[in-house]
Amino acid sequence: MKAFGKVVLLALAAVPFVAVAADEPKDQAGLSCIKDIQFSHEFLERYPNAAPACREVKVQDGQKWARFETKVKSVKKGNVTVDVLNVRGESLATVTIAPPADATLKVEGKQTKYSSLRAGDTLDLWMPENRFGFYSEAGAAKLTELPIVKDTAAQK
Repeated sequence: MKAFGKVVLLALAAVPFVAVAADEPKDQAGLSCIKDIQFSHEFLERYPNAAPACREVKVQDGQKWARFETKVKSVKKGNVTVDVLNVRGESLATVTIAPPADATLKVEGKQTKYSSLRAGDTLDLWMPENRFGFYSEAGAAKLTELPIVKDTAAQK
């Protein structure tokens, strides 16, 4: 009976580790938001809970990019305010970006101007591993960074 009790205790002790591994966001290639990307020091200072918000890691043009899911709160005077969501859909930070007037992004597979977004829309923001900044897509250097106007991450 003592041996059975030890086996049960070991199995129960392993449950939290298995649960964390199951919840860990990974992309199709198996890259992990927790193990396979190093966020910049500046990014981690502003967003210390970045790992729970990361949804996927993608390699594009030899560079790792982290994808974050956001929900639009408002679109006013060219600025877009979004909540950055963790994997449970809870807001970790509110960020206001100022995309260029002609900037577009894909929404449900269609190119859409930022000015057409509405409260409640979801969109992805991407960040390269080696620098701080949000982008509409992962990839090429031709992409334009989305300037951050306001950020409440430090207040959360």
